[in-house]
Amino acid sequence: LISKRYLYTTGIDKNYDRSVLANVSISNLVGSDVINYIAQYDDFNVGSSKNIYVAISGSLFTNNNYQLFNSLTSGNVYQRYLKATFTGLNKVYNALTQGQSTYTISGIYSEDIIDISNIYLTNFADRFVGNNKPIYITNVSLIGDDYFNYIIDSSAIAFNANITPKLLTSNFYSLGKVYDRNSYAPVWYNLSGFFDIDIGFVDISQIWMSTFRNVNVANNIYIDISKIENDERYLDAVCSGRFRKGLSQYSRLS
Repeated sequence: LISKRYLYTTGIDKNYDRSVLANVSISNLVGSDVINYIAQYDDFNVGSSKNIYVAISGSLFTNNNYQLFNSLTSGNVYQRYLKATFTGLNKVYNALTQGQSTYTISGIYSEDIIDISNIYLTNFADRFVGNNKPIYITNVSLIGDDYFNYIIDSSAIAFNANITPKLLTSNFYSLGKVYDRNSYAPVWYNLSGFFDIDIGFVDISQIWMSTFRNVNVANNIYIDISKIENDERYLDAVCSGRFRKGLSQYSRLS
């Protein structure tokens, strides 16, 4: 009598692939013998120590020489890593670090329903104006019927976008003067459109000029304003222009 030889099975872990097929290692084969087998999980979802059912199958002659000592073993199915690519959106300065971004995800099986939750945060490294400023993503989490089968690493997600200056409104007022045969025009101004955090810290540079177009005595003489420069966080509504002496405030005429 020659009895069948026992084989011993051990489950081999795998990453999620939306398949119930499993891999096992088989020990106690003799020499170069091979056998055919089928190994399957209960289902294809991620889990620890999941049951694997093993059976000898096929018509290989050597199959008849063996039997399984354990037709039930176990293995782990690990979450599949996803790759998310984010693109930062440029914004106008608003005194906040919050930004906006769009994204694409790769690595999802077509039958699975999964996305990134809309509670993720996009923040610039700081709130100030600049080009190619670093942006960081936090609170990234997955949602959808099959989210638990995937994992996304957001710890190193960083990219760039621009913060451009905000437009301010400037109102210029003529102070008038006594004839002095000089084109210099005394004026005063105020600015509006600041965010509260910047009040008291932003002003028009002193490098600007205000000149009458006519140095002779008259009413409603055009005054030209030029070379206005501001804090980089803001743009003045008018970098050069003209208004008339006697008007209550600056109005863009050309």
